[in-house]
Amino acid sequence: MAMLYDGMLCPLCGRELFDGQPFEAFAMLGIEDAAVAHLDDGAAHAACLWGWSLRDRFVAGYNSAAQRCGWGERLAVSATGGVVRHAQDAEPGDAADPIS
Repeated sequence: MAMLYDGMLCPLCGRELFDGQPFEAFAMLGIEDAAVAHLDDGAAHAACLWGWSLRDRFVAGYNSAAQRCGWGERLAVSATGGVVRHAQDAEPGDAADPIS
């Protein structure tokens, strides 16, 4: 999981991460796509992830890296546009843990 510290900024909006908004932190998995790799071992506000134009690309890069290293968690984009976590072996229709 990402190292979090006071004064840390959300890389998507540039505001302080600990400003009272929900945020999510991500494990270091070795995301290869340079456009989204800044969230590898990083964190961002949940609302920023929801509205990020590269959200789907990040989810794909995270999942690809997770598969390569055997990490059991995957990300998905919900019907409402939020990013959700789910187990690698989850069956279609299983409940997911919402990030946003």
